[in-house]
Amino acid sequence: MRSLIAEWWPEGEKRDRTLAFHDENLEALRFFPASASKHHCYLGGYYDHVLEVMNNTLTLYHLVVQDVGKFDMTDALEAAYWHDIDKAVSFEHGKSSRYELDREAPTQKQIEYAERLGCQVEEYDSKTSISDKIDAAKEGRVLDPRDIAYFRYLPDTMPVDDGAIVASIAGRAGIFFSFHVLSAICTHHGSWAPIVMFDQKRNRPTPLGVLLHAADYMSTACQNGKTLG
Repeated sequence: MRSLIAEWWPEGEKRDRTLAFHDENLEALRFFPASASKHHCYLGGYYDHVLEVMNNTLTLYHLVVQDVGKFDMTDALEAAYWHDIDKAVSFEHGKSSRYELDREAPTQKQIEYAERLGCQVEEYDSKTSISDKIDAAKEGRVLDPRDIAYFRYLPDTMPVDDGAIVASIAGRAGIFFSFHVLSAICTHHGSWAPIVMFDQKRNRPTPLGVLLHAADYMSTACQNGKTLG
């Protein structure tokens, strides 16, 4: 991700602030998931997901019919980089605005049973993840590590729109989005519904919003930690 920022952001204060934000939060970016139990739910899943979305954006950018002069590749990659930042970053350093580790520890009986079945018990295993491993072992299934959820949603989160949280986190880093980037991020978080949205003139997604959603959907539905290359 860092190399893409350095390559595509024009030299100047915005690039410097984005790189500084990235470096300051790298540990969290590489730790948290992109979802609690669906796509990229594993340790480090967030980083894989966003890198996939950025690379997908590079590929799909040239296929999108644009309003000339409204947005460029930097805008598209900026939307891709920041679109889910609340999943890995909070207003408290090292914390996510969305997720926390599932701290419900497995019982000793669970651990012993899992080990007898040949399951590997790891540092971040919870009662839920151990149960998933046990079920897979009993059924003779190979459990993909990318399908093991170690996180859960934070309890009692404030009822604030995800797009607003993303913009707020970026703003605290001194990054302020153009209306096209902000619109794309908010469209992405606004429960994509093409038929409804195209019928409502005010909520019709911009080309950049379509691009971001397509790049994100390819990652969530097709890649999930695996390169398409």
